[in-house]
Amino acid sequence: MLIEHPCYVLRYMGVELAQWRLFLAVADEGSLGRAAVRLGTDQPALSRAVRRLELTIGTPLFIRSPTGTTLTAAGARLLEQARSEGRAGRAADEQR
Repeated sequence: MLIEHPCYVLRYMGVELAQWRLFLAVADEGSLGRAAVRLGTDQPALSRAVRRLELTIGTPLFIRSPTGTTLTAAGARLLEQARSEGRAGRAADEQR
């Protein structure tokens, strides 16, 4: 059975939907501070949540610097895979 859930890749790894959202926010914003504002939280709490996500997945997803964050190679692959899953899920929803 094909699972057509946008977050399948991350859920398979034991990642919760909230963690999926914070991953996307940090990846899209390129900054923990801007992502925190977008998510309605503070930067230290978001930083801790990102660290927990990375521990859950078992690899760093972001490179942190004073000017922001960039995806690691693993983070970029995960982002592309997750977005691909999301597109497939939306296409399946539209066909129903």
